[in-house]
Amino acid sequence: MPSADSGRIISIEGSREGVAAAKASIVAMATKLANQRNVDVIIPRKYHATIIGQGGAKIKELTSQYPDLSINFPRRDADSEIIS
Repeated sequence: MPSADSGRIISIEGSREGVAAAKASIVAMATKLANQRNVDVIIPRKYHATIIGQGGAKIKELTSQYPDLSINFPRRDADSEIIS
């Protein structure tokens, strides 16, 4: 979580229990976000279908093995080869 010096202070108001629960949720979200990484990969469009697999099978296999994984392909009508 950002330090108070950074000017990014979050104020939580409510009952003692509600504030404690909200703080725990916010800290958990901040920790998860701090551990996320984004990578863009340039792969020629002609290979996108192979990477995706029939009916998305290969992408589904990856996301079942790694539940926090997100893979984004450009739209078919987009002029991009970037997979993120």
